[in-house]
Amino acid sequence: MAGIHPSRLINFRPVLPFILAVTGGVLLRAQIFTEPFDYPDGELALVSGGNWTAYNVAGGNPILVSGESLTLTGGAAGTRYLASRPLGHPYANGIVGHPLNSGFLTYSFTLDFSVGVAPATGSQALFISLLDSHANPRAQLRLVAPISSGFRLGLEADQDQSIPTDALTGDLSSGVHTVTVRYSLRNPNGESLAASLWVDTDISNPPTAVDSVSAPLTGPLTGLGLRQFTVAYSGLTLDDLSVHYTGVPEPETYAGAAGAALVAWTFLRRHVTLAQKQAGKMSGS
Repeated sequence: MAGIHPSRLINFRPVLPFILAVTGGVLLRAQIFTEPFDYPDGELALVSGGNWTAYNVAGGNPILVSGESLTLTGGAAGTRYLASRPLGHPYANGIVGHPLNSGFLTYSFTLDFSVGVAPATGSQALFISLLDSHANPRAQLRLVAPISSGFRLGLEADQDQSIPTDALTGDLSSGVHTVTVRYSLRNPNGESLAASLWVDTDISNPPTAVDSVSAPLTGPLTGLGLRQFTVAYSGLTLDDLSVHYTGVPEPETYAGAAGAALVAWTFLRRHVTLAQKQAGKMSGS
């Protein structure tokens, strides 16, 4: 390799944009949990081996596992049963300085309403949501009475708000559907909460429904919740539930910096190795 200047061996120019990009943060897609509900038949909180915990229970009517899927029904006035599963780490929900203060939390599942009876006209039933550290629902889905037949889904970024028209699906047939809900952790104005819903379509396509609302932040997101609460309906079966995070950790965090450095170093070392091999071939020719 005599006579070859080192700058010909290691040309940093092609990799500089990559290094600058990754040191600002590393794009992650982390599976938080998958839930096939492959437990014995019975009350979810009792048969799930500690994965799910019941809370705010009154008047019976528990959420049940049946045939390795989940059955949800409404209840009479005054009855409620809520169950939650932790996410493992707090996700920031727009809290400045938190390492997971950006990106998205996404949950998806299959919903079978083949023999379902929707809530009565004018009624709606919350049945699944993300939960913050105070058990307040975020990115929640409600089962809503249809316009003519089947059922509708309503999306709420926050709790206890009215569902605007663009956050409601049209009538869905009484069959099997794939459902995906994505919640934005980065709140543009420090308060704006945003969620999107896809039904029977991939998230690369425009969402079926969207919702955003200005509301006070009450804490990081820590769990996913299921509930049966007061409003009567029947025949909703839920299965193949999964939750994942996608996003870029804040660059000032140790995790983000360490991950960025590792990726950058791995790429740079590969580039240097290839340059050295090429230089060796040149010197031997």
